[in-house]
Amino acid sequence: MITHRAPALALAALTTWAFAAVARAEPEPLPPSYESAQGPATQATLGQGEDLLRLRFALEAGAGVAIDPDALVGGALHVGARLGVQWNDWVALYWQGRLIGAGADVGAGRTGWTNLTSNLVGADLTIVDVLQVGAGVGIDWATADVCGRRLCWVQDEGLYAGVDARLTFMPIIQDDLLVGVRNAMAISLAWHGTIVDRGVLSVVTLSIGWEMY
Repeated sequence: MITHRAPALALAALTTWAFAAVARAEPEPLPPSYESAQGPATQATLGQGEDLLRLRFALEAGAGVAIDPDALVGGALHVGARLGVQWNDWVALYWQGRLIGAGADVGAGRTGWTNLTSNLVGADLTIVDVLQVGAGVGIDWATADVCGRRLCWVQDEGLYAGVDARLTFMPIIQDDLLVGVRNAMAISLAWHGTIVDRGVLSVVTLSIGWEMY
């Protein structure tokens, strides 16, 4: 009798062990109080990025027109960068550097060239993530050269006050919700004015670039 009952006892023991192993593998449900406490905390972590102080950076290049104090109009090219801090989703402070080259026909077979190195401190406001309005003031290093067919000579050079205004549209945006950083393609319309002895040298450019804000 003992011999015939042993397989049945072994099968019963194996079945009991299998059910116990499955029960241990299934996670126990969390108490309702724990789930309710965790939900808002997770949402707060994802939403706090918009209030973080974070890096602000941009690169751009473009072309446009230059108008000197005597209303002489020429073409212009520029490259620029911005580096600063984004306080939240709306306000930023930054340094902006731009290299601007402009040229125009000044008559009598001569060409006038103006080179600007602009350094300024600016601020901008971001509206509904896709539109920025910015402005700044700073110092420009400017040189004005006149070139004939064989020779060029410096007509003027020095440090001058500079002002800048910018409107930027960002049609393509990638968000990092956890830290609040936005990366975007940026299309900017900018005006830069250099205050020289005879008036204001104005440069208006349309540029395309990349913005992290």
